[in-house]
Amino acid sequence: MRPIQSPADLTPGAAIHHPAFGFARLRALHEDRVELDWERPSAHLPAEVQLSSVTRSYVLCVPGGFFDRALNNAARVREQLLSTPGDALLDLIDDLGGPQRVRDIMDWCVGRDLFNAKTFVRWWGTNEGLLRADPRLVVDGEWVRRSDAELQAPLRIAQLEPGLVEAEKDTTFDAADDVFAIEDLDALHDASLASVAPLERTLLTELRPPGRTFVETGLAVAAAIVSAEEWTTPAVPDALHTWVLPDGSVELSRGDARRAPMDAAVHLLIEAFTGRAVPPGCSPADVISHLRAVIDGAPPSSFGPLLAALHPDPASRPDARAWMAMWEAASDAERARAARPPDESRISVGFDSHIGKVKLLQSQTNQDCLYIGTRGASSLLVVADGISVSDAGRGELASRLVASALGRLWENIGNAPISPRRLLDRSLHLANRTVCERALRIAGGDLSGRMPMGTTVVAALVQGNQVHLSWLGDSRAYLLGPWGASQLTSDDNVSGERYIAWCGGFARSWGPAGHALTRYVGHFDTSWAPAPLPAHHTRFVLMPGERVVLCSDGVTDYIDSHEGGVAAKLLETLRIPDAEEAARHIVSQANRAGGGDNTSAVVFNLKD
Repeated sequence: MRPIQSPADLTPGAAIHHPAFGFARLRALHEDRVELDWERPSAHLPAEVQLSSVTRSYVLCVPGGFFDRALNNAARVREQLLSTPGDALLDLIDDLGGPQRVRDIMDWCVGRDLFNAKTFVRWWGTNEGLLRADPRLVVDGEWVRRSDAELQAPLRIAQLEPGLVEAEKDTTFDAADDVFAIEDLDALHDASLASVAPLERTLLTELRPPGRTFVETGLAVAAAIVSAEEWTTPAVPDALHTWVLPDGSVELSRGDARRAPMDAAVHLLIEAFTGRAVPPGCSPADVISHLRAVIDGAPPSSFGPLLAALHPDPASRPDARAWMAMWEAASDAERARAARPPDESRISVGFDSHIGKVKLLQSQTNQDCLYIGTRGASSLLVVADGISVSDAGRGELASRLVASALGRLWENIGNAPISPRRLLDRSLHLANRTVCERALRIAGGDLSGRMPMGTTVVAALVQGNQVHLSWLGDSRAYLLGPWGASQLTSDDNVSGERYIAWCGGFARSWGPAGHALTRYVGHFDTSWAPAPLPAHHTRFVLMPGERVVLCSDGVTDYIDSHEGGVAAKLLETLRIPDAEEAARHIVSQANRAGGGDNTSAVVFNLKD
């Protein structure tokens, strides 16, 4: 399955998948909508869907792939699983774009009526030895993947001076060419390294030595840019970005010499700390919301300078010296954070929520819910955003149940000695069970063909100057400071899962399309039993002068259309001393920019 990049990807008869509704065939394609035939017809499933919703929330099944064939002829796919299980598993893995857990393979097969749970367990037990012996497959613990799935990472992102680059074997590459293929990558590397400007030579030799953090590396890169004076003058009027890709091709793009080093540095930093370059055809702004999921231990301030350098308006980006000052501020903050002991600081909190200007006119409801609780130096702050496409309960009920469950357990535990992570996990498990049980009651005990309610959540448990964050879904948290606005969370959606697979070397391509949620509260297993999904966690020390923003996607989707622009708009609130006024400003900005969704924000910082 792959993201639907545009309506041109769709044709009548194509198979598509929605993570909550399931599989369907396109019966007809119209200018603004599609007609669907669902795998399991139900009065609760939409017969027509707006084209914009299809490209945003659905994925396309590969024609002739495992799921496309399962929809057409399940009996033949079942026969393949029984007679040539290795071939069938390879088809399934290829269709899903990466390695799969055995329990997920069971879910996909049971969901297509290819097996029931008991017969799948028997099938796996019978064929596991055969699959382990298949040279095309690797069965590693609970994971199954292609043995050749490890892809070579891009070898270099270099920046060459304009002109000719000469390599061995009498091969000459004209820097005016847009794309050229090569056979001798080592020769190109030697030629490139000899031809790059001093800035790039510094980056290639100093980038990410052992033990250097993301912030420390960013500061070293920024210092290299400032020290390379030729890059800050018109001496290089038409700089080139050169990308050497795994297939041996090289892509060139031109840019303003005064901007190019910073652009190259952002790419280099992401490549160095993810192990993969930004996928071809994508920009760092496309992947920034997923970086926390693939860069372990990145300091809280890490992505602030990156987002500032990615502002969509070049005139609003910092120049080289201002960018280095942001990295210096981040470095100073992280050193101070590491040395700061826990204390009993109190926080100032502000919050606001709005139905959204468009939804207000359509007489819809606000499906966001907030919880704000304080007890001495301890506080619990929650933003939950209900999922709107449900018919067994509603999004606003799900978000209210989650906020209530988290708040109730926090209040009941009081000052009992329990770790923040354990408390939040217990609260989210309770919330998942509560939402699922209510959905079952609403559906009369039968959820077949129904879409149960669910919600995203981001929660901050604050104990003095210690902040512990947990989240599921695409509601976000940002840390604001003199180094910019740094996203603390990662989005749980189809795009994010595919980017994780790309960075792990398990996917051959990646695109930013795919906003359907992959983690949320209100999750069931295949037997319709409540099954909480694991939450993400991070913790950090909040410093004086910093501010945290928790918000629903109605803020980040509308306050600006670009991740760099979102960060810049949120950073404006640092100039507003009062946290309550800052929260109102964020919600107002989202409404002024369109207000197409419920918008909620919680803002907090240490009291002076």
